[in-house]
Amino acid sequence: MSVLGCAEDYQVGFTDRYGGASTGPALDASSVKWGRVLDDTSEATVTFPGDDPDCCSALADIRSWCHDMCIYRDGAMVWQGPVVRPTASRAVTEFTARDVTAWLSHRVIHNLIDYTPTGAGAADLTAIAEHIVRDAFEPDDPNVLPYLTVRPSGVTGERRYEPDTTYAFTELQELARGGIDFTAVGHRIILSGQEPLGRLATLTDEHFAGDLKVIEDGLSATTRAIVTGEGVTATSGGVGVCGLLETLVKEQQIKDAGSAQYEADALVRAGDPAPLILEVPAGAQLTPDAPVTIESLVPGVVIPVAATDLCRPVTAVLQLTRVEVSYGNGNEAVQITLAPLGAGPDY
Repeated sequence: MSVLGCAEDYQVGFTDRYGGASTGPALDASSVKWGRVLDDTSEATVTFPGDDPDCCSALADIRSWCHDMCIYRDGAMVWQGPVVRPTASRAVTEFTARDVTAWLSHRVIHNLIDYTPTGAGAADLTAIAEHIVRDAFEPDDPNVLPYLTVRPSGVTGERRYEPDTTYAFTELQELARGGIDFTAVGHRIILSGQEPLGRLATLTDEHFAGDLKVIEDGLSATTRAIVTGEGVTATSGGVGVCGLLETLVKEQQIKDAGSAQYEADALVRAGDPAPLILEVPAGAQLTPDAPVTIESLVPGVVIPVAATDLCRPVTAVLQLTRVEVSYGNGNEAVQITLAPLGAGPDY
């Protein structure tokens, strides 16, 4: 059985924005932080000593958006994305980068996209998301579209986007609230339904070093949901065992009753009963013998958990929503956040 292991070495390299031509050999960094996240943009930060002339010379020409930062764990690339903030001081040189979905926060929808009866008609929400991503990158593609991966969501809806009125990322996140998930690994953006990307081996108490947090998030509980779109309204649920807790959502991009109903149903599924979240807090981490690999920890997969050595035991199949990895002084910490299916990245 493959296990997480413990990294012996981290290095950082830089390429052109297409992820191709390298600016030079990979370098040792003083500290490395990187992550992966569901339905949002992940970030990575690396720090180099400022008093190393060879290092300074190699990094002097790295520019935001012109270059990608690549992070290697024991020689295998685990994270890649555009540099967005180089910072230099006498003591250190630091680079912050974001995954390739960051481009979508700086790209508008360029052409009319019409999946209403006056246009192409209703379509699977991941097909609509794919159209948004392709439209955003069509004028200038930093080598993302060849790797775009799309899986049907099974949810059909209507949407219409006028050109030059909204950002692509804003609309992608709206679709994520209504029935799709997305994440990025390297230059690959994965668009899928809220069905799991895969299922990993079971994690038990012995696979977590340090404390765990089991959180019953009553503030996110929902027993009745009302979703309003453009001319459509859908409701789901009612009075729960512990009372009536209502959530009202307004999504003007929703044009059809089916999409509104799906989102209302999803809100109640995720919120009734109150979501039970398993969090690996700061200072705790997965152990090296955890039966998962760093490559398999892709947000969207599900992981069975049997954490019984707690006052509030958890035995459930939860979805991976966030991975956070840090490395410094020869030590690696891998932290994860698991939530009920459909709960989203905020946990």
